[in-house]
Amino acid sequence: MIPAAVLQELKHIESPPLVRTWLQDIPAWIEVQDVQPRPDPTLDDLDPGESAAIQLAQEIRADLVLMDEKLGVRRARDRGLNVAGTLGVLGKPPS
Repeated sequence: MIPAAVLQELKHIESPPLVRTWLQDIPAWIEVQDVQPRPDPTLDDLDPGESAAIQLAQEIRADLVLMDEKLGVRRARDRGLNVAGTLGVLGKPPS
């Protein structure tokens, strides 16, 4: 599940063309969720996508948050969330 704000960031013109092309037909396993931002001054210095991802992860009690931005990772971990980067997930052997 990803927040709509993350999807918008991935579709941005500055995103890699491969990502934008891949998202033209979003895979069925990706569920996009609207997140109503709640005032939280400790998240003000994050991009909307990172902030929404942290808030959504807290709401749904996610097992894992996929995030690469260092500050976002720190804010997520400060909240007790389990965080992995993209390479950490891609390099993980199948279970």
